[in-house]
Amino acid sequence: MGLKENLDWGEKAVAEVKSLLAYKSPNQKGDLVATYMQEWEAWKAQAMEQAKANAAGPSIDPGARVQDKVKFFTQAASVPADPAPIQRGNKLNVFKLPSSLRDALIRQRYSTFQAAAAFWLNQGQQRNFHTNMLAMRTAAIYDQAGNCGELAAMAFLYLEENRVLPLDYMTFGAPPPAYDHCWVVIGRANGSQERDPSTWGEDAVWCDPWQMREGRVYGVQDLIKNKVTNLDAAYNLSSAELVQGGLPRSLWRSA
Repeated sequence: MGLKENLDWGEKAVAEVKSLLAYKSPNQKGDLVATYMQEWEAWKAQAMEQAKANAAGPSIDPGARVQDKVKFFTQAASVPADPAPIQRGNKLNVFKLPSSLRDALIRQRYSTFQAAAAFWLNQGQQRNFHTNMLAMRTAAIYDQAGNCGELAAMAFLYLEENRVLPLDYMTFGAPPPAYDHCWVVIGRANGSQERDPSTWGEDAVWCDPWQMREGRVYGVQDLIKNKVTNLDAAYNLSSAELVQGGLPRSLWRSA
């Protein structure tokens, strides 16, 4: 697709996010979502330990000495393989789930994000960042809350499902708080350097449903040429040089 088509699809993606969240999603609910993500990481670590324990043999007594627990969980053991992926179906509309199922999912997990992740893994999705995006979208719709990461996931999946490719889910490699943001790039040229926006090509579009709390879509070339105004300077997005200084990287690419 060309630049105009990518810009149009970027605007459609922002509108989709707004329609699903009623745009009740600026920073006042960001801490809630961040907590979900931290719980998800803790759950993954716990699941890996349990998988190693299961592969190694009988479980260890919870009252065992710390050194015995360390020895038990670090012993050599194979981890069961992820389930084979299945063809993706229609996106989950959390509002159409029976309330009993929805409530049961919430009770059984620490958060709606983890419940959503478990749902998608049970559907055959592999444990990877694409599944994280599915879970982020589901949890954000359910909670009517989302920070930049959740909104970017929603936009990415909407575009992917409409076969608007290539797509990159972008974040910064530089550590927060100086750099802490996620967004979507539509049409980044194959073979381009993810850390150098000047190589992304003439058709590359920055799609950012969170930015300025209202969503922004613009051509990357306009950013390079300083033609784009009113960007969020607090997140180092107001120039291509600042963006490049944050070491942009793609967490997931669909091409």
